[in-house]
Amino acid sequence: MPVRPLRELAQATALAHARIDDVQYGMAARGLAELLIGLHVRAVMSSSEERMAALARLAEACKVAYVLAKRTGQIELAGIAAQRGLDAARLAERPDLVGMLEMSRTSTLIGLGARRRAAVVCGETLRELSALPGPKPDDTRIAEACGMLHLTTALIATRDGRHGDVTTHLAEAGSLAAYTGERNHMRYHFGPTNVAAWELGLAVEAGTGPDAAQRLAADPIDLSVFDSKGRVAYVHFDLARAWAQAEGARDAEAIRHLDAADRMAPVRLRNDPIARDLVVILDRRAQRRPWELDSLRNRFGIGGQGKRSGDN
Repeated sequence: MPVRPLRELAQATALAHARIDDVQYGMAARGLAELLIGLHVRAVMSSSEERMAALARLAEACKVAYVLAKRTGQIELAGIAAQRGLDAARLAERPDLVGMLEMSRTSTLIGLGARRRAAVVCGETLRELSALPGPKPDDTRIAEACGMLHLTTALIATRDGRHGDVTTHLAEAGSLAAYTGERNHMRYHFGPTNVAAWELGLAVEAGTGPDAAQRLAADPIDLSVFDSKGRVAYVHFDLARAWAQAEGARDAEAIRHLDAADRMAPVRLRNDPIARDLVVILDRRAQRRPWELDSLRNRFGIGGQGKRSGDN
């Protein structure tokens, strides 16, 4: 089969990646198989310099496949895609891409319940990248990858109840973000704003979501920095989860943020079992049924949860 020039394949990869970030999953998936095959062919048949460029673009295209699979509930396929991207990144001799794809692979390990293995992978990759020369002002890609790995390690530590490690890795990520500023290598949006967003998510995992949400309400982050529907949607989702932990006292805010998240990223939210469970919990606790909650139930395909107190 004819294969497009590498320049065209690289442009198509960048466009698919941008569409993923904007939650345009259908458009991102269109032609992805041909794109992956074309990049494989270019990586095998090209000259040395073009081969390395093709491998780097292949790593990026695999990240697109990873996100598509993960956001549609196919976690095993997401793991395979991340591993293929990691293989390409190592062949391309791009430690920045290795760090980012290891972060993606670690995410799938966490999703499969392999937290111990995920912690080992993060630790080994962080040591590997930390042994390299420090970041330069005009090239912060490796620092961004390290920052994302620190955040992922903090998530694993949170779920394991290792609060000291959470503080350490979150501080390391914050220090790197202060140096890099707002960046977006491989569309992971690393920077001070994303570290603040991760702090909220980590608090939710630790069960202290309402306090974190209250702090964020008093000192809000500028979500426009992300320029990403997907990332903004997930911050709203974390806020919904955070307010829901107030045991009903802040359910109105939880419903509002969950509604905002679903409107921005419906495929992502409706394939997330935590989001579906949250709709059920909010519905069961509701003393009266606001229209936003009815709308969420309809969109998620969740029926009523029976008679509520106060219903006649």
